[in-house]
Amino acid sequence: MKLFFWRKSSKASESSGASSKQKAGIQSEPTAAKEVTKYYRIQPLKRWAEAELTPLAWSRVVIRLLPVLRDFGCDFSEIQKPTLDTRVEKDVFFLLIATIEEIYGRTYKPQTKPVAVA
Repeated sequence: MKLFFWRKSSKASESSGASSKQKAGIQSEPTAAKEVTKYYRIQPLKRWAEAELTPLAWSRVVIRLLPVLRDFGCDFSEIQKPTLDTRVEKDVFFLLIATIEEIYGRTYKPQTKPVAVA
């Protein structure tokens, strides 16, 4: 699985797609409820990667995902050296896990369920 080519959709492309539907006379589907974005703490993931894989595993994963992290608006320094309060979106969290699996062939199995904050 190659993650380098994955990009978060830009708002510009979404808005242009909506306007073309409106021009064609197609009504958009009503949204029932707004999707709640969950945030996950990444400090436990970083500690696990450095303890179980290699001391530089986290740096390697973050550098590999740098273009994608920029698309999500993540600050490199916050992701590289996360504090206990550093949280990322669900998509970013699972991309970090997928990158670890891609590079090292190991699956992250947390001791406890990851903390998701709405």
